[in-house]
Amino acid sequence: QFIGDSLSAFYNSKEWKENMAKIQENAVAMQKKFESKEWKENMAKIQENAVAMQKKFESKEWKDNMAKIQENAEVMAKKFESKEWKDNMAKIQENAEVMAKKFESKEWKDKMAKIQENAEVMAKKFESKEWKDNMAKIQQNALETQKKYNSPEWKQKMEELKKFQESSEYKELKNKFDKDLESLKKQKGIK
Repeated sequence: QFIGDSLSAFYNSKEWKENMAKIQENAVAMQKKFESKEWKENMAKIQENAVAMQKKFESKEWKDNMAKIQENAEVMAKKFESKEWKDNMAKIQENAEVMAKKFESKEWKDKMAKIQENAEVMAKKFESKEWKDNMAKIQQNALETQKKYNSPEWKQKMEELKKFQESSEYKELKNKFDKDLESLKKQKGIK
């Protein structure tokens, strides 16, 4: 009698009824979802894709590709088992061990220490006041040279030089110089 009362109280409780109502609500929502146009279209698409995949897996092209992959795998397996491959791997291993020994040798470590030392000396040099002053001076000279070549005075001199080179006086002098030079070369036997 006590168990029956407990069960009756449990099934009549607010909590139980709310849970049952929630389950019923979810079941109705799921049923609506499964009956919806969107769900049916998705299922049809999944079915269509499954059929397409099945056709693809059964196609000659797919089977040929799989056969090719299998064949390549067998070729690679044979290659990895071949004497030539094993010899190459042994050679690579041997070279790696030689290099490892070299990197561990006193001579190598001394060379690396020397390189590090030189790098530190160079870094100090580039950070020194003297170096920075020299770089500033070089930069200043470059700017001054640039200003000079961009100045109206320089451009005027270049224009005058160009006019002079185009003058008949210059051309006569150059022509005479070229002839004298050619004559001198012949006298000295220079080609």
